[in-house]
Amino acid sequence: MISVLYGILLVISAFVVIFMAQKNYESIDIHYWTLVTMIPVIILSYWLKSMVTTVEGAAYMFCFIYLDSTVLLTVVLFNITHFLMIKVRPWIKITAYSLALLHMGLVWACVHNTLYYKSITLVKSGLGTATRIENGPLKFIHWIYLTVMLVFIIGLVVYARIKKGTYSRRSLLIYTTLITAAIAIYVVETAMKADFSLLPLLYVVSDIIIAGIYDKVHVHDISCLISEHQKYSGTRGYAAFDLDGRYLSCNSMMYEFLPELAEQIVDDKLEKESRLAGIFYGLINEHRETGKRSLIFNAGDLVCECEISEFSLRRDGRAQGYLFDVRDVTEEQKVI
Repeated sequence: MISVLYGILLVISAFVVIFMAQKNYESIDIHYWTLVTMIPVIILSYWLKSMVTTVEGAAYMFCFIYLDSTVLLTVVLFNITHFLMIKVRPWIKITAYSLALLHMGLVWACVHNTLYYKSITLVKSGLGTATRIENGPLKFIHWIYLTVMLVFIIGLVVYARIKKGTYSRRSLLIYTTLITAAIAIYVVETAMKADFSLLPLLYVVSDIIIAGIYDKVHVHDISCLISEHQKYSGTRGYAAFDLDGRYLSCNSMMYEFLPELAEQIVDDKLEKESRLAGIFYGLINEHRETGKRSLIFNAGDLVCECEISEFSLRRDGRAQGYLFDVRDVTEEQKVI
């Protein structure tokens, strides 16, 4: 029965929340936490809808299911902007969430009339209670809203693939695949007027995948390693590499000291004969062999000191990579 499948998915989604609760990060990713806590509520709605015995019960369950194409879709949109490190003004977020909740309110307000759904028919089947619906005159608002949101999300994904940034290309590929699959399933099911949706299955699979790469994604976020002030307004440059020497992320000040780092692709190693490799890989090798923690190098008219330290976002403290701290020591060197 489809209700059994939805029930199993509900339990799995709850375990994902528990798994994520074990993560002990200083910086909480509120975007993902909103996502991971909403999914069990949406799957619960699908599960209950597959077992309802009245039209009114099905109508109320549809009201909760619309969380995925309104609020959840908005959360995904801002999750992508956060992943791409695009700063979004608070009024934009307030407006977007207000529109999503207004959309939800419209569905709720039409639960006792035929403006949104002309009719809802329950059909008993071996898999569960199937729901056949006939759209009402106001349903076009949903399609307009959905189209606008998908245009924004697809635009961000295209922008991310063109732009060089300090985010994981592998994670971007995963997100792109999951979003594409969700759009395809929704369009196909809508066109075929499917009785039972496979979206809950995709939601849980996505939940598990994203939870599995949560640590990997966070090592690419320099905000997890340094303060918010140092990320945007500090006077020191910071760059992170994993234990194999792959470039992960850096703050804006690092480009002032080493502008060529802006051309470096995330998750790739530095070119062996490059100046960057001489600085970062050279210090990594000396740190491993002799315990050396810093070196001096020239950056144009500046003299800079680069210090190395290991970092970890894991609860067990096991090292995940190296953090480089670069500062201007020109005046100090003149005194020396």
